[in-house]
Amino acid sequence: MIADTDFIYSIETALSFVMFSNAPPRFLQYPIVGILCFEIQTNNDDIEDRMETQSIQLYTASISGMRTLLMQLLPNEFRKKPCFDEKASEVGLPTIVWYDASKETVHKQNPMPNEHLVASTYNISTGVLPEVIVHPSPDIWTEINEVEIPQPGPDDVVIKVIVAGSNVKDWLHLKALKKSLNSGDDIAGIVHSLGTNVQAKNEYSPGDRVAAFHPMMRPHGAYAEYAVAPIHTVMKLPDAITFEEAATIPLVATTAALSLFRRQHLPPPWSPRADSVPLPLIIYGASSSLGTFAVKLARASNIHPIIAIAGGSSLHLHSLLDSSSGDKLIDYRLGIEQMIKATKVALGSLECHHALDAISSNGTWIPISHMLAPSFSSQSPSYLSVVTGSNKYDEESIQSGIEVIYTMVGTAHTGVYKPDTVKQPSDKEFVKGDPEWVAVFFSYMSQMLVDGRLTGHPFDIIGGGLTGVGEGLRRLQRGQARGVKYVYKIGEVE
Repeated sequence: MIADTDFIYSIETALSFVMFSNAPPRFLQYPIVGILCFEIQTNNDDIEDRMETQSIQLYTASISGMRTLLMQLLPNEFRKKPCFDEKASEVGLPTIVWYDASKETVHKQNPMPNEHLVASTYNISTGVLPEVIVHPSPDIWTEINEVEIPQPGPDDVVIKVIVAGSNVKDWLHLKALKKSLNSGDDIAGIVHSLGTNVQAKNEYSPGDRVAAFHPMMRPHGAYAEYAVAPIHTVMKLPDAITFEEAATIPLVATTAALSLFRRQHLPPPWSPRADSVPLPLIIYGASSSLGTFAVKLARASNIHPIIAIAGGSSLHLHSLLDSSSGDKLIDYRLGIEQMIKATKVALGSLECHHALDAISSNGTWIPISHMLAPSFSSQSPSYLSVVTGSNKYDEESIQSGIEVIYTMVGTAHTGVYKPDTVKQPSDKEFVKGDPEWVAVFFSYMSQMLVDGRLTGHPFDIIGGGLTGVGEGLRRLQRGQARGVKYVYKIGEVE
């Protein structure tokens, strides 16, 4: 590990070490696993590309978060023991070796002056634990701060995070709002403590395995060792569901459910259609986590045929589609005209009045609008759900007779759209019922997991725990998550 409080010198060191392997001879015996700069980030793509090629991480932390970051780099079994005092080697702990670039010296155990490492024990009893703050500019970078274990509100659950999941909004919202925040919202872990109202219901206990959807843009998110969620977006997990799988579910499943069952008024899984009359549904971006959960929930509601439009990462969709009910997988790489034609061929004589655009980027909603049958009746409109609020959806090329409607998943917690939100529902009173409806949905999802009628999404584990969050979000920004969710292993089950 290379560390230096002088940013300019440390970047020069990075160039020297990483690009030219020009380390001092006495340092070459140690593997370079990372470069750490304090409160500064680099936007030098050449350095970052070469570091990525050689599996070298760039870490950024405030001085106050220094000890916390180092603890995250240690194996879990060493995190609750003294690691940075002179007696560290006596208790058989691994040695962290640092090269101080400004002094050209090698240090063991104490990489920084002692005043920055005043506590030699990292223990839950201190009430101080790590939390990632995501900074959106100029490029995505993360900082690890030390925070106290959160206290639950009356209707809240404090969860020890075992695995956290990422979503595109984790960086996209911060960019748009120019805010820095612990933006993680997908939680899988163990109940730590309960609010007074939750305790009174006697439905949850400390130690329960749970997954939860954290309210967006609020404190105590998923990128920390302890997070908070309101009880109505918490669900129990059966033993058969791993924490990694569980962390792929909460936010995207809620988005899919609100889109289909609240905004488009399709029947929910606990009240599925009893007849076999076709009710076509088009899902664009079906291999994405959002699109895949929409497929799963639509099938649970007996909605068919499902026209799933996806690309090369669609292998997991084959087992979810029912060809005997008319479900069809269409490759968007055919091109727009051929994709529209293939969709209409798959529908045959059926008219389709329901679609979900799980991508909602670069005008994807425009060709989808031409796959739907237009309707000019307010009683039975043709719905096209979109999931990104940064677009206006007012292009003249959108087919007339199509009601584009934006799903703001935050209504699961707030029950309201922001006043200036585009394409929001006209029935504001109905939206107020979203939190109550979502409470039923989470309870039912838990039972679906028990019964095996619902599963998580394919996932990739990003290494490094909390220190890997920045890398995961940068990969999301680059569009590298093809058909998978990124998750991070944060804690261990004791």
